[in-house]
Amino acid sequence: MYRYFYIFIALNFWAAGCSSPQTAEQPAASSGEQAEPAPSGNRGTAEITLGATQVSIHYGRPGLQGRDMLSQLQDGQVWRLGMDDATTFETNSDLTLAGTVIQTGRYSIWAKKVTSDDWRLIFNSEPDIWGLDHNPASDIAEIPLEVSDLAESVDPFTIELNPIDDGSAEILMKWATLQLRATFNISE
Repeated sequence: MYRYFYIFIALNFWAAGCSSPQTAEQPAASSGEQAEPAPSGNRGTAEITLGATQVSIHYGRPGLQGRDMLSQLQDGQVWRLGMDDATTFETNSDLTLAGTVIQTGRYSIWAKKVTSDDWRLIFNSEPDIWGLDHNPASDIAEIPLEVSDLAESVDPFTIELNPIDDGSAEILMKWATLQLRATFNISE
């Protein structure tokens, strides 16, 4: 008698599992278009206010996970400065970086490894794009970055905006033991 009871229970659980609705994790029927991966909740924001000037950077914060990603970049490669969506840079005032004026607006920013000790910060006029869709034809500026080694490893990837004085600040990008730095001034 108990044996039939256990078989009955097992069959009910099996039938319930077979008739469960499709979940969001299961792939839907293909429409011929490749969907982009869902954005990660691991996003960061660096913000600074200098008088009436506000600057913000929104970026993905990947972890090392046992990799040294920046040293794996080949010379000449461009990196999205984060993960998922392209990293965005927004300013409500004109800024000057290394003699180049970046006008009020919103941009995507990228890092270009020229050599292991020569990196550039690229400003691109297309801010709302997926982080692998860099279009060099839309680059508006390429700023040299100061490269230095950190004593302690930083994980996950981190961007900071720190004041230097009332009218200038620095952008620090840190990951593992590499630090990239640029400074900017409010344009007069």
